[in-house]
Amino acid sequence: MSNGQTEQAEAALADPLDWLAQHAAALRLPSGEPVAEHARGVLSVLDGLQLDGPGRAAGALLPYAEALQTVPAQERAPFAKALAETWGGEVAGLVDNVRKLGEISGRAVASGGAGVDERRRQVEALRKMLLAFASDIRVVLIRLASRLQTLRYYAQMKLAPPPGLARQTLDIDAPLANRLGIWQVKWELEDLAFRFEEPDTYRGIAKLLDGKRRERETFIVEAIARLQDELKAAGIAAEVNGRPKHIYSIWKKMRGKALEFATCWACG
Repeated sequence: MSNGQTEQAEAALADPLDWLAQHAAALRLPSGEPVAEHARGVLSVLDGLQLDGPGRAAGALLPYAEALQTVPAQERAPFAKALAETWGGEVAGLVDNVRKLGEISGRAVASGGAGVDERRRQVEALRKMLLAFASDIRVVLIRLASRLQTLRYYAQMKLAPPPGLARQTLDIDAPLANRLGIWQVKWELEDLAFRFEEPDTYRGIAKLLDGKRRERETFIVEAIARLQDELKAAGIAAEVNGRPKHIYSIWKKMRGKALEFATCWACG
């Protein structure tokens, strides 16, 4: 890069949203979501994961690169040139690898007609392939953040996602988040995907949870207090935290142990 281009890239790394405001104001993803809006949501997730500058920039630029696929081929050149000239190899490479990761994981949808056992084997093999492909963990984190923002958008706009997207999230993305230990991303991915995959069941559990919200919160506060007292009495210095189980987790517990909601909402 020239000195001018280097300075431009450094400025864009500081705030990629400013760069997108100049270059992607009219671009939208196939979902209909504006590129800048998607980028903002992705960054909110990545900032919580404390990703570095290049990773953060790649996360913001991913929707820009994906939206280019909806632009007629003859009109893409100026967009693609601006991306390559400004951001350089590391960021452009991250963006490209995240897009490739998305293409690989898309195969999960194609395997939807397989039997249960065969699909499980295919999904597990695919998870391992994704982790092996993404030698840079930032690639996986950006992909998960983008998928989470996509589901948030569909939920906010009350739109149905493309067929297979929710199932793919439950089979591939949420387990990847679990293996990486990013629990909050895992829980939100599961609940949003479950909301689309089993809308009636989701609404039913959500309604029951809302009716027991105060009881659940009281239960957790009292349980934390008891544990803290016991630990203190034993001379153990520790911090105790608690959270209500999320909707998908409650449903899995109810189904796996044949429990009624009243028994399961506070179960471990």
